Amino acid sequence: MATVELSVTIARPVSDVYRVLTTPELTPRWSSNAIEEHMTTPGPVRVGSRRRATVRRPGRGTTENEIEVTAIEPERSMAVRSIEAPVPFTSSWTFTPVGDATRVDWRWDFQHAAGCDRSTSSSARRSDVRSGATSTASSR
Repeated sequence: MATVELSVTIARPVSDVYRVLTTPELTPRWSSNAIEEHMTTPGPVRVGSRRRATVRRPGRGTTENEIEVTAIEPERSMAVRSIEAPVPFTSSWTFTPVGDATRVDWRWDFQHAAGCDRSTSSSARRSDVRSGATSTASSR
C-alpha cells in the first residue's frame, strides 16, 4: 500500500473551505487534474453518497473513478473509499481552524497494482498555483 499525505493552509474560514472542497462540481476549480465531477446519488452529501470523476492520468490520457462517503462530520472531516478506480484507494481529510485560515490535511491510501515499485518515497514543498496556498506533500 502507498500512502500520500498533504497539508495546506488556506486563508479562508472553515465553512468556505469545506463547502468548496466537498462540492464535486467545484473540484476542477482547485484541482488541476480534475476534468469533471458530479454526484451520482441524490440529496445532501452523507455516509453512502457517491460521486463520479473524470481526471487526467499521470503522463497522458484520462481515467474515471467513483467514490463513496464512509464518514462525514460537517466542517470537520470527511472520508471516502473508491468503488470503481484503476487503483483502489481510501482518502480522508480534516479541516482545522488556524486563526482566520483553515488547515486541510489529506491522506490517501492506495493499493499497489502489480508491478509497481513499492520502494518509491518522496517529499516536496510547493506553492499551489490555483489557490495561492502553501502546502507540504509527502508519500511513503
